[in-house]
Amino acid sequence: MRSCPETLREQHREFVRSTEAIRQVADSVGEIPLAELRERICETYECLVRRLIPHAMAEDQSPLAQVTGRIDRGNTAAPLRREYLEIARLMNELDALRWELAYPLLTSMQEQALRRVLYGLYALLCVHVVGGERRCVCDLREETSEVHFLENRT
Repeated sequence: MRSCPETLREQHREFVRSTEAIRQVADSVGEIPLAELRERICETYECLVRRLIPHAMAEDQSPLAQVTGRIDRGNTAAPLRREYLEIARLMNELDALRWELAYPLLTSMQEQALRRVLYGLYALLCVHVVGGERRCVCDLREETSEVHFLENRT
């Protein structure tokens, strides 16, 4: 059976790949044909809505995150709320921009807005990955300490 930290690392590897894909789409705005951009933006939106955001929110509801949040209540609770509010704001903006992609041409202002929103989501999700990795390291330390304690008792 795999340990929790190992499973978290695997999940975060997938999370990092998906997050990196957001940056690549942002880089491609204005560089690829509009039809391809439409498809990639829709794929990105679906990935965010169905996988990345639910994963991030579920992870922050995990028992470890809740315990850590109680310990560091003054330091972690408010930034998480601000992070989620900013993600929600950017997702609303991405959804509106996604509908604008139905028009035959994309203006330079729309291209700039798409890049800004995608890079913003990328940055916020990268911050989440770093926080998740930190929790994963804490988990691993805790698990290792328990093993050492049990080994020393026998």
